[in-house]
Amino acid sequence: MRSWVIAVIAAAALGGCAAPVEELPWVDPGAPGPFGVGATTMTFVDSRDVALTTEIWYPAEVEPGSAGDDYGKISAVGVAHRDAVSDLRWAPYPLIAFSHGFGGIRYQSTFLTEHLASHGFVVIAPDHPHNTMFDLDEDLATEVAVARPEDIRASVDRLFEASSNGWFGLGDLVDPEAGYGMSGHSFGGWTTVAVAGGRFDPDFFAEHCATTGDRACDFIGDLSAIPAVDVPEADPRVVASAAMAPGAWYAFGEEGLRDVARPLILGGSLDADMPYEEEIRALFDHLGDDRALLTIEGAGHWGFSDLCETLGLDVFEDCVGEAGGFVDPAETAAITKEAVTAHFQAALRSDPRADAFLGVDRWGASWEE
Repeated sequence: MRSWVIAVIAAAALGGCAAPVEELPWVDPGAPGPFGVGATTMTFVDSRDVALTTEIWYPAEVEPGSAGDDYGKISAVGVAHRDAVSDLRWAPYPLIAFSHGFGGIRYQSTFLTEHLASHGFVVIAPDHPHNTMFDLDEDLATEVAVARPEDIRASVDRLFEASSNGWFGLGDLVDPEAGYGMSGHSFGGWTTVAVAGGRFDPDFFAEHCATTGDRACDFIGDLSAIPAVDVPEADPRVVASAAMAPGAWYAFGEEGLRDVARPLILGGSLDADMPYEEEIRALFDHLGDDRALLTIEGAGHWGFSDLCETLGLDVFEDCVGEAGGFVDPAETAAITKEAVTAHFQAALRSDPRADAFLGVDRWGASWEE
């Protein structure tokens, strides 16, 4: 029988509450939530003169059981309905930002983003320019690394503004004063800890990469070449974070991850892209208090995205599941949905009902101190 190891240190509730807990419909975080799901695309030019295309998922008024719409270029179909009418009965809803992986796309993990929306969250995910599957430029990796946190901040700012002004049909969905949760996969997991409180240490990163062969050095490049005035800062509005398969703790030095906001780290023990001990576990070890680690034994790197299940890709070795000695990606997705949803229910809503799904023997899990 497979085992999943979850280590959680501290569980103090942080953040505001979008609506009184007793008024919200409740479904266990691992099951589809009680809300219909809408999705819309918002494109804008930010203060850096960068064009950002974002996807937004939200609770919506949809016909129960009706099929979702196609996302477009990668022909993925989930449960979300394009531009559906917002369900504002319990608005404003807590906001969560999502950052895609290296060469990913804003809707690469709809198994999670749609699931969160079905549980009464609004989720926003920007395409990171020059780092998607359609415009990837590996020569710009360092510039992309520095730009990613600002892509998130600018997208969140725009959504808060849109909600306040009723733009894009998004009026009253979120509360700009409530802060937000931060999440992401792989390079997006690294972006998550950067946005949620990480302090960059470019010189430490350069020295570390010069003396080791650690995996993330290959795709981030040379942060020390970036002028100090361009090094991004964390967003103090982040209340809690969930990073899937992150790496490159050494971009923040020995102490730069101590203030990341209520982090949940998720990783697979057989991850070949972000090796578990050197990257994922090492990043967790450098976090401060109120941290959590969920390790899925037998999982690889791509089960935290749709690239195995929804898109049916078998170019990644862990997509084949049991036939290749890995956990079925569907199991990774199921565990991730439940854990991340419960984490944000507890952190962004202070909902005590979520505690039963965190820090307990669940999914065959055991505690690690």
